[in-house]
Amino acid sequence: MKNNLQSVNKSVVREVIVRLFKTSVVETADLLGLILETKYKGFQLLKKGELRRKVSELIKNGEIKKQGENKYQLTKYGVVRALPAIKKILAKDGQTRVLVFDIPESKRKLRDSFRSHIKTLGFKKHQQSVWVSEYDCENWMLKIIDYHKVGNYTSLYIGKHIW
Repeated sequence: MKNNLQSVNKSVVREVIVRLFKTSVVETADLLGLILETKYKGFQLLKKGELRRKVSELIKNGEIKKQGENKYQLTKYGVVRALPAIKKILAKDGQTRVLVFDIPESKRKLRDSFRSHIKTLGFKKHQQSVWVSEYDCENWMLKIIDYHKVGNYTSLYIGKHIW
């Protein structure tokens, strides 16, 4: 039960972090202050000391980095680890994102990892190496492309589906 509760608390901390960094405008945040002030039900289970331990774990794992007194920033690795939480907060906005990528066969592991991450973000395969999403996810997609260093192999288009 304790491990399950710890897992839930860690995922709740990740979800709140993702919500804080939802837009690329916010680069750092007073994470502890914001979490402790929140009314989010998952944090009723956490005491201040436990929260600090969870944040320390996320720093140790490389998911967030400290940017000053109680200021934290989500890392590239943190974005990838938080993809399930990111997917929960994405909204459909009536536009279609078309992601085209052509990662060489010699980089199969990279291609498979990238494909797995875009699926988690809500992209669906349309054709070979052409993926489509209706979610407003460009900011997160750019972070994933940067994390995998596949900018030279990818193109992201935004438009309307006509028929």
